[in-house]
Amino acid sequence: MRNFLLLSLITLLFFSCSDSKSASDPTPDSDPMDPIISTTPILINSPETIDERSFAIINTNVITMISNEVLEDQVLIVEDGIITALGNLGSVTIPTGLQVIDAKGIGYIIPGLMDMHYHRSTISDLFLFVANGVLTVREMWGSPGSLNIRNSIIDNDLDLPRIFAASPGMNGSGGPFEAFTPPVTTVADAVRLVRKYKRDGYDFIKVYNRLSSEIYEAIIAEAASEGIPVIGHVPFNVGPERVFQSGQTSTEHLIGFGLFASSRNSISRGSLEVDKVNQLADLSVSNNELWHVPTISVDALSFAQVARIKVSDEYELISDELRNTFETGFAKGNADYRQSEENHKIVLTTILNKGGNIMLGTDAGFGFIIPGFSIHDELAAFVEAGLSNYEALKMATINPATYLKIAEEVGTVEVGKKANLVMLESNPLENIEATKDRAGVVLKGKWISEKALRDELNN
Repeated sequence: MRNFLLLSLITLLFFSCSDSKSASDPTPDSDPMDPIISTTPILINSPETIDERSFAIINTNVITMISNEVLEDQVLIVEDGIITALGNLGSVTIPTGLQVIDAKGIGYIIPGLMDMHYHRSTISDLFLFVANGVLTVREMWGSPGSLNIRNSIIDNDLDLPRIFAASPGMNGSGGPFEAFTPPVTTVADAVRLVRKYKRDGYDFIKVYNRLSSEIYEAIIAEAASEGIPVIGHVPFNVGPERVFQSGQTSTEHLIGFGLFASSRNSISRGSLEVDKVNQLADLSVSNNELWHVPTISVDALSFAQVARIKVSDEYELISDELRNTFETGFAKGNADYRQSEENHKIVLTTILNKGGNIMLGTDAGFGFIIPGFSIHDELAAFVEAGLSNYEALKMATINPATYLKIAEEVGTVEVGKKANLVMLESNPLENIEATKDRAGVVLKGKWISEKALRDELNN
């Protein structure tokens, strides 16, 4: 299995738009001299890459995610990585000399997707996100290596997703990851580590299962003082009633609902007491700063699904390091997966019906959840739980952008926002599986065709 060095990845990922000159002839359906479209555009069907961050897409359909309306036959202009125009053919003029992508017959543009729960493996595994239209990710158990990769992506302008990184997990004694993340057992250590992680440059403080109530409260207080959000699990000794009101900004896997309402104290096992689900959802909604990340795909992963994943084409694309993590890890499927699906459906729809906040995360990099590819499974799981396709897409676009406080930059397709986009071949509002079939992505204003993405995956 391939293991990319950073230098070789930079070379492979940075395409030259000169490779696409043979595709620059106009198509029969488009007139490059049409005065409605432009004065003198350079018309090309679909170049492999455009690195200049300035181009136009014509004859495309746009799902802005401001509403569930499809804007048909649009012209979208990107200049210096920013969307500068969006409108009908008759209302938008393409600047002279701008490269043009004709999306007629294939194009449905949506905002770049976001995965709010992943665990890092290697740089090559991160490219799997981009290849699936996932352009922003939140790492949930960081390390100094995570920060190095995040900073390298920024400093070297790599064609990899934007990373928001949590600190190493802060946990009590006896947890499964104690070997590489020492337990936090005193208030003094809790305060010291929060300050250190803020100073190191992490975006969040991650809390885990075995923290004592005293240590948890110390973390919450110090993080508030330092101005860094707290995210993660619901510690068993603290409980969801306190966590939901503590100022913690996101909880993962719906753990709190399992602890509070399940007959087996787990969202993935046992039946739920609906009255308790409603009680806890009301408490959650009373704090409009609190978000939940259900991670249905990993919590309801069956043994049969794991077996299929291990012989899939996607499994061949992951790094040796990630494969070893999967094979040696303790998460290998859930015998009670149908109960888990039902429990997630109950809690998810209850929170949403009460006006609560949900965003999508997959737990990619853990328990046979493959980076990038898993977002399509999670979207499908949301729809199977009763959400509309539009509602499911919100969980992976505008909702995480709102949570991350970057909604002025990304999350919808609007003039003035950064061009982080996915072009699909069919309408995801009609079939959520459409997210699997792309024509290309626009990453930080750079067009990368599906062919270029696949060529890189297969390199």
